[in-house]
Amino acid sequence: MSSQYKGFRQLLKKGFVYHQTGDLSKAEKIYTQILNKEPKNFDALQLKATLLYQSKKYKEALNFFNAAININADFAPLHKNHGNTLKKLNRLDEALFSYKRAIQLQPDSAELYNNIGKIYEELKHFDDALLNYNKAIELKSGYAEAFFNRATVLKELEDFNEALKNYDKAIELNPDNAASYNNRGVVLKELKYFNEALKNYDKAIELKSDYFTAYSNRGIVLHDLERFDEAINSFNKAIQLKDDYAEAYNFRGVALLYLARFNEACKSYDKAIQLKQNYIEAILHKSFLKLLLGNYSEGWDLYESRKYKQDLKKNYFPESKEGWLDKDYIKGKKILVYSEQGLGDTFQFCRYLPLLKKLKPKSIFFYLDSPLVSVFSNFDKEITIIEKGKKIDEEIDLLYPLLSLPLLFKTRLNNIPNNFPYIIPNSVKNSYWFHKLKKNKNRKIGLVWAGSQNKNINNRSLSLKQFSSILKLPFEFHSIQKEIRASDQEELDKYKNLQQHQNDLIEFSDTAAILNQMDLIISVDTSVAHLAGALAKRVWILLNYIPDFRWMLDREDSPWYPNARLFRQPKIDDWNSVIKKIEKELKNIKF
Repeated sequence: MSSQYKGFRQLLKKGFVYHQTGDLSKAEKIYTQILNKEPKNFDALQLKATLLYQSKKYKEALNFFNAAININADFAPLHKNHGNTLKKLNRLDEALFSYKRAIQLQPDSAELYNNIGKIYEELKHFDDALLNYNKAIELKSGYAEAFFNRATVLKELEDFNEALKNYDKAIELNPDNAASYNNRGVVLKELKYFNEALKNYDKAIELKSDYFTAYSNRGIVLHDLERFDEAINSFNKAIQLKDDYAEAYNFRGVALLYLARFNEACKSYDKAIQLKQNYIEAILHKSFLKLLLGNYSEGWDLYESRKYKQDLKKNYFPESKEGWLDKDYIKGKKILVYSEQGLGDTFQFCRYLPLLKKLKPKSIFFYLDSPLVSVFSNFDKEITIIEKGKKIDEEIDLLYPLLSLPLLFKTRLNNIPNNFPYIIPNSVKNSYWFHKLKKNKNRKIGLVWAGSQNKNINNRSLSLKQFSSILKLPFEFHSIQKEIRASDQEELDKYKNLQQHQNDLIEFSDTAAILNQMDLIISVDTSVAHLAGALAKRVWILLNYIPDFRWMLDREDSPWYPNARLFRQPKIDDWNSVIKKIEKELKNIKF
């Protein structure tokens, strides 16, 4: 062994001691000194690469890792660290290749399988990520990080029960990891265990007092529990810890909205948008606020942001590139208008199609959700109805999401289209229900007390029992409720003056025909209320304290439906006052 080699070894040991004790500057000088004299010294190359990685100099580190691999490609830790560096540089496919090379050399490494899983997770290849996390856990049954990572993937796949089990295991193995409690809180929130979620966020904050994400998540759950003041305090704490936390400003805006603190809500949305350019969720929330307040000139423009929201993008065709907001450009064009969100939205905004027809397009096609096709079968013979999913044979010039038509027509409160009725029941079905129900001369009141069970609109729904005082009045009531919750069925059977029609409501054309026979419809905010309004029926609509934007604030009438009367909660969750007011009005009603 040469004296020079011995000298390098001693120098390398000295550098390594500096490295281990955190004196990176001295360690780097020694590694560089060795490499100046011996550029292919493997140990100096890979140690300097590791030091540069630890110093977050990833591009430089990569060069030294590459040089070390060229000298010795059979050292598994080197490929692992090479992969780590590529991951930091967001070169994920190359990082994956390096980790796989490391696995070939060290097939029993749980850490490498975990690292591969994390790459697949970032690439959103969740099934592949799960396979690798499973293998990591198989090799190392007490691997807390792998359980945590597997839980996170299961959460992304919305397998919340399995995600919960894995977070439980991660916490059992490592009870001091604040992120495990935070993420378990997220899963519990999705499973509607709100109080348990709160406990987990509190534990995360106990372990990590500056955990701004946990404060924000805590605020979201408090909002779901309608503890809005506490939610705002939690968002404020998150913002105090991270003053550029756009998401917390956005969520705080929503909580302020529900407390009717509208100016503060708007300022909070504006701050979120200032901090995060093109922040779609905050822009959309601001649009809801503007529309709720009747500021249609700004509201409809901001509302276009919905088309870019991640969970709504699937509802939209690619935008027409030119002319779509130019009414003169429409003349002679083939136009496709398509429904995009709720069924009630379609009933409300289809009123714009006759206006579109006046612009003299060559043709209009109305692309509709399947449940709506029957009720629009006689809407307008010059407008072609196409069921969604069916092939569109025509070459379309312009595409319009239905709820963009108010923007096209510059809708303000004083020019909302009001040619009623603009939906006409099917004549055969209308005749059938007319003759079926005419035998009884009592005044007929249609009743809808709950929205769809498949949608997150439970705060708009009531139980049938809450209508008990109304159902004692001397009217002939008709349930226009297609879905009957198990909790309501027993109550439903108590009332002889409440006729049930759920088995008759096959299509919305059936609903329209029955509604047309009613003297009054009483409904929560659901698609049936909009259909009744479009049929120009007298309809009373029960609304939350802060309702959907279309109902605006502080008025009993609606500019959208002249035959509607709005019954609003005077405070959050106060349905009792709404029911009492309806009962009083029914006792004095004149038909």
